[in-house]
Amino acid sequence: MCGDFNEILNANEKKGGRLRENWSLIDFRNMVNICKVSDLPFQGNNMTWLGKRRTHIVESWIDRAMANDQWKAHFPASEVEYLELIESDHRPAIIKIRRTTEKGTRPFLFDTRLCKIPEVELVVKNGWNDTSTNFSTVLERIRTCRHEISRWKRENNTNSAKRIKELISFIDKATTDPGTSTETLRRLRRELLFAYREEERYWKVKSRNQWLNEGDLNTRYFHAATKNRIARNRLTSIQGPDGVDIFGNKNIATEAQRYFSDLFTSSTPRNLTAALQHIKPVVSTEVNESLLQEITTYEIRQALFAIGATRAPGPDGFNAAFYQHYWNIVGPAISTEVKRFFRTGSFDKDWNHTNLCLIPKIKQPKTMKDFRPISLCNVIYKIISKILVKRLKSVLSSVVSENQAAFIPGRHITDNVFIAHEVFHSLRVKKRCAKDYMAVKTDISKAYDRIEWRFLEEVLKKKGFANQWIQWIMTCVRTVSFSVLINGIPYGRFEATRGLRQGDPLSPYLFILCSDVLSSMLTNAQMTGEIKGIRVSNGGPAISHLLFADDSLFFLKADRKNSSNLLKIFEEYGEASGQMINLDKSAITFGSHVYQSTRDHVMQTLKIPNSGGGGKYLGLPEQFGRKKKEMFQFISDSVQGKISGWQTKFLTAAGKETLIKSVAYAMPVYSMNVFQLPKELCSEINSMIARFWWGTTPDKKKLSWVSWQKMTTPKKQGGLGFRDLHQFNQALLASQVWKLLQRPESLLYRMLKARYFRNGNMLTATRGTRPSYGWSSLRFGCELLRVGTQKNIGDGRSTKLGEPWLPTNPPRPPALLPTTDPDVNVCSLINPVTHQWDEDKLSEMINQNDIPIIWKIYLPQAQISDSYIWSHTKDGCFTVKSGYWTAATRNLDDATPSPPLAANPDIATSLWQLNIAPKLKHFLWRTASRAIGLADNLRRRNIIINPYCARCCTEFETGDHVFFSCPHAVSIWRATGLDTTIICDQNHSFEDKLRYLFTVYKATPPEELNRYLPFWTLWRLWKSRNDLVFNRSMIDAIDTLNYATADAKEWLENVILKEKPHVELARQRGRRDNWLKPERGWVKCNYDASHRDEDGDSGMGWIIRDSHGSLLHCGLGKFEGRMTAEEAECSALIWGIQASWALGYRSIVFEGDNKNITRTITDNLPNLRLRTYLQTIQLWRSNFTNVKFNFTHREQNACADLLAKKAATGLSLWNLYHSCPPFLMSLVNCECV
Repeated sequence: MCGDFNEILNANEKKGGRLRENWSLIDFRNMVNICKVSDLPFQGNNMTWLGKRRTHIVESWIDRAMANDQWKAHFPASEVEYLELIESDHRPAIIKIRRTTEKGTRPFLFDTRLCKIPEVELVVKNGWNDTSTNFSTVLERIRTCRHEISRWKRENNTNSAKRIKELISFIDKATTDPGTSTETLRRLRRELLFAYREEERYWKVKSRNQWLNEGDLNTRYFHAATKNRIARNRLTSIQGPDGVDIFGNKNIATEAQRYFSDLFTSSTPRNLTAALQHIKPVVSTEVNESLLQEITTYEIRQALFAIGATRAPGPDGFNAAFYQHYWNIVGPAISTEVKRFFRTGSFDKDWNHTNLCLIPKIKQPKTMKDFRPISLCNVIYKIISKILVKRLKSVLSSVVSENQAAFIPGRHITDNVFIAHEVFHSLRVKKRCAKDYMAVKTDISKAYDRIEWRFLEEVLKKKGFANQWIQWIMTCVRTVSFSVLINGIPYGRFEATRGLRQGDPLSPYLFILCSDVLSSMLTNAQMTGEIKGIRVSNGGPAISHLLFADDSLFFLKADRKNSSNLLKIFEEYGEASGQMINLDKSAITFGSHVYQSTRDHVMQTLKIPNSGGGGKYLGLPEQFGRKKKEMFQFISDSVQGKISGWQTKFLTAAGKETLIKSVAYAMPVYSMNVFQLPKELCSEINSMIARFWWGTTPDKKKLSWVSWQKMTTPKKQGGLGFRDLHQFNQALLASQVWKLLQRPESLLYRMLKARYFRNGNMLTATRGTRPSYGWSSLRFGCELLRVGTQKNIGDGRSTKLGEPWLPTNPPRPPALLPTTDPDVNVCSLINPVTHQWDEDKLSEMINQNDIPIIWKIYLPQAQISDSYIWSHTKDGCFTVKSGYWTAATRNLDDATPSPPLAANPDIATSLWQLNIAPKLKHFLWRTASRAIGLADNLRRRNIIINPYCARCCTEFETGDHVFFSCPHAVSIWRATGLDTTIICDQNHSFEDKLRYLFTVYKATPPEELNRYLPFWTLWRLWKSRNDLVFNRSMIDAIDTLNYATADAKEWLENVILKEKPHVELARQRGRRDNWLKPERGWVKCNYDASHRDEDGDSGMGWIIRDSHGSLLHCGLGKFEGRMTAEEAECSALIWGIQASWALGYRSIVFEGDNKNITRTITDNLPNLRLRTYLQTIQLWRSNFTNVKFNFTHREQNACADLLAKKAATGLSLWNLYHSCPPFLMSLVNCECV
């Protein structure tokens, strides 16, 4: 289908003129979707029509060639070439129809479906341990394994598509053969279902869609997505350096090798001394020791399992799934060789051989410059790289300047976007900035590929890294060799002398270490006055540059001196590092009042021809006008393009739900993290998603059975858990504010504080004068945070009495006596000597009703600052999920209509907990929500239709009648053996009958058919009703039940019974019955707490035993007032630690039965609610020579548990025993065995 359609699909297919509204594009989109076609790949300028208006030019893509997936499958190499405009206002279009591409020998690629076949494990074991080969290297084992797997695949039919055709043919013959047994037919159908699932897995891996989980079959979607991606990425020709087109895989590969070999060849760096003179050694001896610690097998395994299982493999053909699944076979040899590398600093160069995959940077690439070379590394090399990365990440924040935000834990891309936006806003509206300053945005050409290895090595030395660490890094960098992948086939082999591989986990971190040299040069220039950075307000930080990996933005005074010095820094840095600035893609944004003569001088000095700004920084608009919806229209277009793609027609209901939640909602998230989207745009996207859910495309109007507002309620309340974008936007912005509150030392926080709340609080800051849109957006997030944020008291010095700091729901300040000043700090209520609440001060300043609440707040003995906590999460940390829940629920009122299931939350909860096919869950949800096309439901929506049941013609067609009380349904339910006095009795409600089926499900063992049969019966009743209504096909009760039984058996045998062994294994693992003794030379302190929610009182106990199990000491005590059970548990641990120290123990294991607390301590996880307790624990642990914190199950913590319960019910507050008390004797003796 080709020609002049005189219409466009998306607003971004038009340049110039008025913006097209979304509604005006619906008709053409509907036509494209109904025909199931999409554009062919094209070359040239796709703006095929050009029209001249009085003051401007309008271009649009109205001439196009489209085809459906079947046509593309027959002619996979076809494309369109748009030629130059000559006389007509339309570009000529040449459609090149090609059936096949050039063939070549495809490399071995491990098929992850083989992991499901038990025989393959034996093949792998034999190949890995083949006694006929030399086992000196892992590479030889890998080659042998590859050969054995290939041989096995040739001897066995692993083509599931071919197997499906064979089985369908067998089933057809068996069905018509009277002599075929039922068991044979059942076995064939089981094999067919298995083949379908294997086919789905195959296409899922190839489609690179990681968001869609297996459940209902989505094979057609995966197949279509794969074919579309392959067609889009196919490389048929390339333009050579002389401008002549090159065709054929081998010729293209030759050109690729020439280009990338030149790119990866060193240019001999110069002036290293000048560039590196300002680098200071920042890596301490302690840091180096931590980096050089001995590598463990656990660390190697962790690194392997951190690699995506189905990510594209390296030249050896094995992805991470192979190594992960067969780790018990391959693990020991791999661990040995990885450890050898870290001992010797060298490995076989073939480990580091890499396939270069060429990814287009633009829609229609012409030359090799238009491709990004992504390195596909071998998994065994990635293990080493991942280990180095994990260690390096832990020290980067102290090594790299605060101006670099990429890849460093605790720093975020959004910080740079906010800072840049604030500066651009000041350049436009703030008089001083607008008159004297400018922003320079540079584009670095092939940034990773040009890094000089010598420069990298010198940077590592200057930073102070140990020689052995540098050797490890440089071995990984210098031993690389490349082959180029052209349409999936590797060609040639060449080596490099510079460059960092994109695709190597280590490369981004090495790159930011190199770019930190540029940062140090700029910082020094700012300190010496050679460059003057911009301040958006008095007292704020001077900002000269922002870096995010290879994205660079510079702020300085707009004059010749600053420009000349900046250019000098660029040149010195480029000569040393190999980096090259692409001046044609760089741009300058001048302050709005900078004189034109000054602009001309600066542009001439910097040799940058573009001014006015690049429009976007890190993917988001730099500046905003009044028409904000137009600025964000690209988000709507992106969501529209994703969910209206013709492949999505093949998705099941469960697949659609996952697409919406995992993809459609993810697309605007980045923008919503920084800016408040206009409500109109949010409503437009919400409507688009709703139309997609109920229909096939987002444009075509379908009957919406349930309102969008009801569908955004949680599943347990009867909705589907979809998100309202406006409220989601607020939760994301609140998350940004929360991060700033936790990092007041960050550059962004310091800048905002100086500009908007110099003497105040961010949460209560006002709008300010002429605020930026970014600040207005953050204040929108603050509105939500104020609902649930409180201060957690440490020393009380930074919290005022009038702030919300009481742990109530919602948080609030205490009720103060009339004479109390609310601006007094909370520390005035704390005794400075005892560090406890001062009873006299409390009585003088606080209303007596709030004093008991304050007494329950724990005060640490050490000096710990106050902090913010979020009251709607267990650990006190703000999450987007909890923020969204807060935003959604606070806007509800009693008048808000609720979904039908909301009146029966038990049904909604039980429904989604069923372990049944996803399509059945969605069917049950629609049925219970009255959202299926029954006559009764249609009549409720004023649709005129015959109201009677199509089968019995005597009763109205309601859900209860069709599924339970129709004679057809009654005869089926009787045959199932269920209690028909409940499910077929019209006196019981439809909801009661569902409750009965859920009860049957819970009471029936997982391996029994009757657990699942009722739900498949409902499904088949619905299918037989539809066959009768729409196809005039009468399916009798016996056949309906047989179909339901066959469905249930397939689900049971192919899903449930295959899951059961893994579930049983998980239940049985590592659970011991008795208390475990400590090692010789150690003692163990078990602790526990018994908490009463009604009054907050807690009993606590601890017991210390030696390596023989003998009791040394124990204690029990009663705390009056702890807010939560976890606070009581922490108090018990602190008391146990303090007692152990006082008793003289220095090598000790502390063991409790609260897994969350143990993990928080051992992994140093954030828990703001317990922050004061945890910091006290960390201070005390440093006093011990050797200390461990272990988790144990309650059964193995029985002694401490008994002590805690005894304390909770006793009268005395504290008891310390130096021998075993009588009530504990039998239990201690029992555990000592």
